[in-house]
Amino acid sequence: MKKRILVLALVVILALGMATPALGSSAITVFVDGSRLYLDSNPITSGGRTLVPMRGIFEALGYTVVWSPGPQRITATRPGSEIIMTIGSTRATVNGFQFTLEVAPRTQNNRTFVPLRFVGEASGSAVNWNAGTRTININTSGTSIITPPATTSIVGRWQIESGVFIYYFFEASSIEFFADGRVIEYQYDEPGRWALSGNTLTIYGEWTGTHVFTINLQGNRLTITDMDGDSRTYRRVS
Repeated sequence: MKKRILVLALVVILALGMATPALGSSAITVFVDGSRLYLDSNPITSGGRTLVPMRGIFEALGYTVVWSPGPQRITATRPGSEIIMTIGSTRATVNGFQFTLEVAPRTQNNRTFVPLRFVGEASGSAVNWNAGTRTININTSGTSIITPPATTSIVGRWQIESGVFIYYFFEASSIEFFADGRVIEYQYDEPGRWALSGNTLTIYGEWTGTHVFTINLQGNRLTITDMDGDSRTYRRVS
């Protein structure tokens, strides 16, 4: 009887000894610009994707996070950037552009988790996975591989033809919309992002904030009207 108990005890000890390294090796560590990011909950994986607590990752990347409990919506903002996600949904919005996520945000153990790679790249950072060390490195000075869906109708450079002062565009004689979502008005060269939904144009100016316009595109002429009803017409030059 004692021999059977001893054997059973040895089996249990061996099983625990084998399990401990496995648990340790499954832990994922996140670094931002070379510094370890300490999160209030360990990262989790789903479908081969890593999810991390939303507030920890967003704040590490300079965002302010607002949680809307009704629609279970996450809104993260910083100058020139806005990321919106919803719990259980694979649809996300970055600066007005819609993207499809490979894994949806979720709640677990009273924490909200978001897909790490998408958040990092949507913020303009480079995200790299090291399988050997099970670490994820985020480089905020890197280059994101996320680009807006192709919206080419107003992409290009436009020269003013007529109209009055409208915010963001000021007295700029020309403006340029880039396919990667950037916009520049060639007066003060304020950095900005643009998003187009139907005929609603949203500009996220780094210095002047968010501006909403309606547009009317007729061939090579673009009329932009602000919320006060003031308009300006541009002619495409490239």
